[in-house]
Amino acid sequence: MIARGRRWAAGFMVGYFAFCLMLVIPTIPFSPHTLAYALGIAFPLLGLLLFNTPRHREMRQKLSEIRAQRAVVVALYEKHSK
Repeated sequence: MIARGRRWAAGFMVGYFAFCLMLVIPTIPFSPHTLAYALGIAFPLLGLLLFNTPRHREMRQKLSEIRAQRAVVVALYEKHSK
């Protein structure tokens, strides 16, 4: 949905990464497998880091603009096709 220019999809993904992180962190008292725990912490943090990069923000902004342009073109097409 991010590639389609939906702004709420980015918020959903950030929430998903935060949920995954909050799900893994409390398991430390149960002495989980070290590699599994490290990956469970690293991947959500890397995903959040990716969303925070200027290049990713620029891409999401551009995709949102393309979506708006596409909506205008569809509206014009529907108006003139009747």
